[in-house]
Amino acid sequence: MRRLQARSAPVTVLIPPGATALNWAAVRRLPQVEAMVTLTMTGLSFEGVAESDEVFYLPESREFLRTLERPVMLQGRLPDPNRADEAVVTSRFVTTYGKGVGEIVVPLVDPATRVRPHREPWLPDQIRIVGVVRSALLSDDPNSRGQIVLTPALMAAYRVHAGQPPVGAMVRLKGGVAALPAFRAQLSRMAGGNDLDIQDYDAQALRRQSLTAFESRFVLALAAASLVAFFVLIGPLLVRDVAATSARLQVARLLGMTPRQRVVAAAAGPVLAALVAGPASVVGAVLISAFFPVGSAAAYEPTPGMLPDWPVLVAGWLLIPATVLAGSVGAAAWSERPSAGIIPTPHSSGVVTSLSRIGAPPPIIVGARMALETVRGRSGVPARQALLGTTAGVVGIVTAFVFASGVNEAAGNPRRFGQVFSLGVFPQAERRTPVMERFITTVAKDPDVLAVSDSRVNVATADDVRHTPVVLLSVEPVLRTPDIVVVSGRMPRAPGEVVLGPESAKAMGATVGSQIVLRGNRAPMTLTLTGLAFVVESWQNSHASGGWVTRDGFDRLFNDYMAAAGFIEVRPGASPSAVLNRHNPVLTDLGGDVPSLERGPPPRRLGEIQQIGVLPDALGAFLTLLAIGALAHVLFTTVQRRRKDFAVMRALGMTRRQARTSILTQAIVLAVVGLLFGVPVGLALGRWLWRIFSDYVPLEYAPPPAAGLLVLLVLLAPVAAALLALWPGHQVARLRVHEVLKAE
Repeated sequence: MRRLQARSAPVTVLIPPGATALNWAAVRRLPQVEAMVTLTMTGLSFEGVAESDEVFYLPESREFLRTLERPVMLQGRLPDPNRADEAVVTSRFVTTYGKGVGEIVVPLVDPATRVRPHREPWLPDQIRIVGVVRSALLSDDPNSRGQIVLTPALMAAYRVHAGQPPVGAMVRLKGGVAALPAFRAQLSRMAGGNDLDIQDYDAQALRRQSLTAFESRFVLALAAASLVAFFVLIGPLLVRDVAATSARLQVARLLGMTPRQRVVAAAAGPVLAALVAGPASVVGAVLISAFFPVGSAAAYEPTPGMLPDWPVLVAGWLLIPATVLAGSVGAAAWSERPSAGIIPTPHSSGVVTSLSRIGAPPPIIVGARMALETVRGRSGVPARQALLGTTAGVVGIVTAFVFASGVNEAAGNPRRFGQVFSLGVFPQAERRTPVMERFITTVAKDPDVLAVSDSRVNVATADDVRHTPVVLLSVEPVLRTPDIVVVSGRMPRAPGEVVLGPESAKAMGATVGSQIVLRGNRAPMTLTLTGLAFVVESWQNSHASGGWVTRDGFDRLFNDYMAAAGFIEVRPGASPSAVLNRHNPVLTDLGGDVPSLERGPPPRRLGEIQQIGVLPDALGAFLTLLAIGALAHVLFTTVQRRRKDFAVMRALGMTRRQARTSILTQAIVLAVVGLLFGVPVGLALGRWLWRIFSDYVPLEYAPPPAAGLLVLLVLLAPVAAALLALWPGHQVARLRVHEVLKAE
């Protein structure tokens, strides 16, 4: 995001087209303004483009895409500002609608009929896409289906058609966001009121950067898991390979090979392998960089394609052989110690002792001893590494999948974003009418409707250093009070109280109990912040910004309202579609300005957590492989290094079935120990991470549903261990006892 902003001369703030007329020439002369483009929002749509995507800004001057919000050209070229039949699109538009450079889109005037009226000669018959662009503003967030950018020439034609449409502006401020408080204060004085909604695009860019940073931590966790796998799986193999080589070189010592020469010879094989693996890893990383970044960051990368990160790659190139060299030389030197051949007495495990006391069968005792007791020397088995590896794997699996469970639950539950109103009544003129009031009362009496708020909306300005705008909604219950999601504190009960979204409160530096001053178009008013709560989303605010006041509080702040709507909360288990289908057919019988009963849109940040959801799944899958690898490694090592022990036991009467049982017991004990220690730690860690993420988004926190996962894990882990033990057990059962003992 920072690299993209550095290249694109990004917009600092957007002043959306609204009812308040401003002298834009005077705004351009304000000392804080570095560049500005006026624009309007049209009613245009395009054939084959989803109606929900039909919000298109028309710039008035050629500065846009050139001196302001200058994009990176991914394909093609910029449109000619003097031609109304050219446009550029973002990359998500190409993937969503299959229309790229050279393709055409057919503009329409009336989205409802989807037919272009031929009586509008000002509208081009078709608009050709001439480029695919990307900038800080013209990027596709996880919820976006793509954007299309039109030209000033079409804006001129639209002005002739539409008269004087509402005009807004995109502004780049000198000094960036630091100049925003002074700019807001100047605009507030120029507007003569406080209903201007100034959208801070710099803050949105910081939020996107924060989101990609959160995703990058998961990628970093995947790299850390790879490092753990290296030390847990490859490390013991390397050490034992060097030790075995050192043992074979003891014969060469009798022929005159010095200790230093033996160390070099024992370490040479792994080091040569690392010298090959280092460059191969670098080449692989360069090739796979074409598929990165992943997640949300992919929409903001200014230079897609292969992009080597040479400091990281060179460091890896040097550290891989250096780490292997240090480990190999250290292992070889350790093997040369005079005491290296002495086999220490292993510490007995309490579990093994208990099994012996209760008279457990010998194969069970042997398997438990191999799983829990570390023996050094030629027959040594890395039991501790296996216990650590399986436990770490279980911790990682449970952590990752508990977090993923939280993501999936929130993705299917709009309440987590505070969107408890699944239906809404939106009058066509955005004004309260007798028809709307009668209809809202009728809907409120529906048995499937839990509560209705007949709300009004306006924008207030906080009396803080940033003059923060706050979209305020009135809570005006009809029959029953809605269950608005309160993060902390309580809802307002008196005219002098307010609750704010967490992001608005943070922007003001306010906490529950603070006294804040809000300015509507009446006199400034001091209110007590009684709580933090989520708000109904609109194009002006997210679910975590804005606030709620009482009916009387709204009237004391404003002498009018920008919009009115009825927000409908449906009972749990009831179908919003059934309520909608029940009431919409009778709307026309009411006469007058007929309102519409509509489904609430999905939360805008829903796509963000859906993007996040892929990463913990990938991490969990990788850690699953780590646990399986650690367990498989110790089982095969047991068979290889304890051939003599098994041969002796077979000679003393152990049957083939008992030999298999001992390996099976070893595998199951390792899996059970991993579950006993890994599940509680992973569950606590996963919930802790989900709480951190819930505060970050923010979301209503609820413990992720993990019971099904834990039951499945407890059932599958022993089964997986048993399957891994099949082949090692088969090898032990087929052991040629006489050949092994003869070789010894």
